[in-house]
Amino acid sequence: QTIVNLVTPVLGAQNWSCTVKAEPVPIFAWEGSRRTIDPAPTLALGGLVNRVAPVFPMTTKVGMLKAIRAWCERKHVEFPPLWYPLTYSLPEDLDIWKLEAERSQSKRWIYKPNGGARGVGIILVSQVEDVDSPDKPFANRCRKPQKSDLTASPLEERSFAPSGVLQEYVQDLLLIEGHKFAVRTYLLIARVKPLLVLLHGAAYVKTCGQ
Repeated sequence: QTIVNLVTPVLGAQNWSCTVKAEPVPIFAWEGSRRTIDPAPTLALGGLVNRVAPVFPMTTKVGMLKAIRAWCERKHVEFPPLWYPLTYSLPEDLDIWKLEAERSQSKRWIYKPNGGARGVGIILVSQVEDVDSPDKPFANRCRKPQKSDLTASPLEERSFAPSGVLQEYVQDLLLIEGHKFAVRTYLLIARVKPLLVLLHGAAYVKTCGQ
C-alpha cells in the first residue's frame, strides 16, 4: 500500500489510473511480496511487470543461495564467490555446516529465516551447540516466527525458523560512526536477452540505532 500511495499521484498526473483489479488488463503491473497477479495478460499486450515466475525463488534467502550456487557451477567458480559470505541452508546442510563450524571454531555465524525481514528471527551463533546438540536437536528448536519476536530482547533464547540460511558472520565490518549500516539501491531489469539493467540514481542508507 505504501508503494501505491507513493506512485499514484505521480502516475495520476500523467493520466494513469491505479487499480488492484485484473480487468481491464493493466499495461504495467507492480507486485509486492505476494503472488496475486498473473503477469501473462499484461506481457501478451507488450506491457511491463516487475516480477515473473522465474525470479520468485530469488526473493527468499534459500532461493538466493540456490541461485548463487547454480551460477557458480555454470561459471566454474568456487562457492562462495568473493562477494557472498559462506552460507548453508538449514535443515538440509546442517551436518555439513557442523563440520565446517568444528573445523573453524573462530568463525561466528548468523541464522536468517527464509522468508523473514526487518531482523525478525535472526540468531547469532557462536558454536555448534547453539544450533544442534544431543539434548536439544535442531528440529526441536524450530517454530514459526511470532509477532512477539518483534519486541523480544536480543538476549532472549530464540527459536529457529523451520527453514533458513546460516551465514558466516562478517566480523571485520565497515562501520559509520561505530554503527552497522546497509545501503539500498534500486534497479530495473528491463530486458534479459540482451541484458538491459537500469540503475536508479537515488539510494539510501539504513543505520543501526544502537
